[in-house]
Amino acid sequence: MMTLERQLIGVGFDSSPAAAAALEWAVAEARLTGARVEAVYAWDPSPIVASGSAVPDWRPLREAAERYAARAVRGVVGVDGDVLVTPKMVIGRPAQVLLAASAGADLLVVGSRGIGGLEGELGSISQHCAAYAECPVVVIRHDPLRRRHLVWAGSSVAAGGGARA
Repeated sequence: MMTLERQLIGVGFDSSPAAAAALEWAVAEARLTGARVEAVYAWDPSPIVASGSAVPDWRPLREAAERYAARAVRGVVGVDGDVLVTPKMVIGRPAQVLLAASAGADLLVVGSRGIGGLEGELGSISQHCAAYAECPVVVIRHDPLRRRHLVWAGSSVAAGGGARA
């Protein structure tokens, strides 16, 4: 068992059921180890830019994204928890934001929707993190049909490595 006492668990969070399951798992792990949790929400404004829409001031959009991330995290973990969970909104594409977060984390936890439908298939972002993160990665796959979570751990899940519990 890995010891993360007083360390940092980064969690990719986008308010999807898979991300909520990942955040719940990370909070449970932090409760066991004394780690703190940083819920990383990637805000990618590139669709707005690509649409050609004129945005005179990005500040209100950024602040709205920060408020959204904080509310979404509180919706999963509450406000009076025994684990320090800090929401962090970062501008950028999710895979790149999570890889950057992995550089400062002792563990990265991501959810996977794995929408391809094959048993054991990871989503593209979770697969990217598992392959390239700078720390160990736990992937929580939310399976709404079976009402259970599948967990992969390791840094080479994309190549068939890692452990499955």
